[in-house]
Amino acid sequence: MVSLSGNSYDVAAIDFAFSMNFPADGGAVVAPSGPAALLENPDATMIEHAVERIEAATDEQIRAVIERVPDELLDQNGKDQLVAALCIRRGKIREAMKTKGWLP
Repeated sequence: MVSLSGNSYDVAAIDFAFSMNFPADGGAVVAPSGPAALLENPDATMIEHAVERIEAATDEQIRAVIERVPDELLDQNGKDQLVAALCIRRGKIREAMKTKGWLP
């Protein structure tokens, strides 16, 4: 995603490759990897804002989004497992960003 703001670009790299393959405990959460050009100058203010929004998402909001996935792609058991894993992972993101040095 790229958006123009003023005289600069805001760039976000989003990778959904493993977005539904979490163990029951939510698995490890790590900061994203990618090309150096996208990772060399992280904006702590933007990262903090994104982490706050993720942390503010309720279990019900997460479930509502996952319930929209067609049953042909993810059965109800899979949806329940994904919701549980995402709810757990939500609480691990801040520490992952701190570990990477992107948040104080």
